[in-house]
Amino acid sequence: MKKVQRNHHYAYWTEESINTQVLIALHNARPRQPLYGWMRPDASTIREPDFARELTKMIARSKEEGELVVSVDHADWVQRWIRNIFDIKKIREKITGVTILRITETMFSELLRLGMIRQEFIRSLEDNLKTMRDAVSGRYGCPFTIKEWKSFPLWHGYVFENEAFVNKWSLNSNGIVHVATDLKFYRRGSVEFDSLSKDEYFVKAP
Repeated sequence: MKKVQRNHHYAYWTEESINTQVLIALHNARPRQPLYGWMRPDASTIREPDFARELTKMIARSKEEGELVVSVDHADWVQRWIRNIFDIKKIREKITGVTILRITETMFSELLRLGMIRQEFIRSLEDNLKTMRDAVSGRYGCPFTIKEWKSFPLWHGYVFENEAFVNKWSLNSNGIVHVATDLKFYRRGSVEFDSLSKDEYFVKAP
């Protein structure tokens, strides 16, 4: 069994890790390129205290309207941020739709069996998806779409028009998956940006 590469308190998944081996067994149709390791380590980053401000600025400075794409974990923080930005008219008017990328229940069950995810994860995710749908589509009539990753998520984060703040999922010291990482910034036209949201990665959730 190959060792997970560790960085400070977190273990970042690579093609050499046990986690990818598990995913290959679960999802033979995963994308051919490496799931991990394609993000430049020197990309500019933002830290959690700055997420709300910088992500809102990303939408505000866009010259075009567009779709907001978010790859989530259980989405506790995301649902609060999305409800807040939809209460700001000049931000809301730039968003033509919201697409949420989530793990499947099958993936959740396997991660739970392996002790890599919390039992309450899926219930929290479902509750937060409903809250976001009610706020985005129910209150403001903005299209709200949920898609499921065919494999374990390649990334977590936020994409809007020509910019993205994303990073890889991680493992904590107890082997639990999480998205408590800094977010790396990429622009359209970079290899990293163009790898984010290809249709073959997802299926539309029922």
